Order: sequence, then structure tokens, then C-alpha cells
Amino acid sequence: MAKCQQCGEPLGIGARRSTRFCSDRCRFDWWTDYRGRAQHPTVTCACGRQFVRRNAMHAYCSPDCPERPQASLRRENDRLRQALREARAGLDRALGVGA
Repeated sequence: MAKCQQCGEPLGIGARRSTRFCSDRCRFDWWTDYRGRAQHPTVTCACGRQFVRRNAMHAYCSPDCPERPQASLRRENDRLRQALREARAGLDRALGVGA
């Protein structure tokens, strides 16, 4: 005899072969749990943190992950911008511009 996939209760004698659940509540609960597991697997990022992958392109735990190539480029660009600002400020002071 077939059993409900959610609660394990036996399905009625007159149940169709394709019936999988004893009630709408069990069907709803099973699909809610199944969709959560099937569509959003937990994976480990290159930095070691666990995260839930939302789609196939989701490869890093966050936009600021230290292992993400764009994050290291962003930090380097920020450092270069700051150095350029300081150099311009020093040049402006030396030339007396903006005083």
C-alpha cells in the first residue's frame, strides 16, 4: 500500500496510483521543503564561508568576498584613487592653487 511522502500515512484503498500525498496540507508542506532544498543548495565559497546559491552564476558568498577577483581589483582601484587624490592635493598646495 502506498504511503504519503510527507507524513507516511497510508493512502486510501481508492487512491490513484499517481497520488503521493494524503492531504493538501501534506502536499503543500512537502513542496515547500523540497523546493527550498532543490533550488537553493548550500555551497562553500573559496574563502571557506557557507552560503546559499540562488542561481548558477552565484559563485561567491558576497560582493566583498576576499576571494572574489572583482573585490581585490576594487580594493586596488580604491587605493590608487586615494594615492592620486593625495598627489593632486600636494601639487595644488605646492602651486598655491585653491588657496
